Amino acid sequence: HQILTQRGKLYRIQPWNPTQIILNPMNFTRILAAHQDVFSEVQHLLPYVDVLLTDYSSIYLDYLLLNKPIIFMPYDIKEYTKYRGFLFDYYKYSPGPKVNSQEDLIRELETSLNKPNNDASYRSEISDVFHKFKNGGACQRIYDEIKKLN
Repeated sequence: HQILTQRGKLYRIQPWNPTQIILNPMNFTRILAAHQDVFSEVQHLLPYVDVLLTDYSSIYLDYLLLNKPIIFMPYDIKEYTKYRGFLFDYYKYSPGPKVNSQEDLIRELETSLNKPNNDASYRSEISDVFHKFKNGGACQRIYDEIKKLN
């Protein structure tokens, strides 16, 4: 909370429970809950996010288009792997530090805010894997493909 206040930053959380990392984040004024009742379209919020903190959510794939720092919090990866699993190698395709403690989180948050270009080439490389087009225009491309069918 102190780091966020000093820098005038906000921290957005989704409705998961990383109890090992942050206890009761609702007690802090610089931490926002970002569930669908508050932000129905989270993509509209992403351009204003300086550092994305996430677990296994695919939101980071959208955020890669901005090439901004991402910190991953795989606090229950063994359970998640057993219960849900991954479509691809989590560690290979998640371009950013993995934190498992509050101390790690604070250190990586400071690093990400002070040196946002760390991992930029890695993020760009992974973005290229998931995003063939990065210029918008998806609707036009779909329309053009449909027109070809007629």
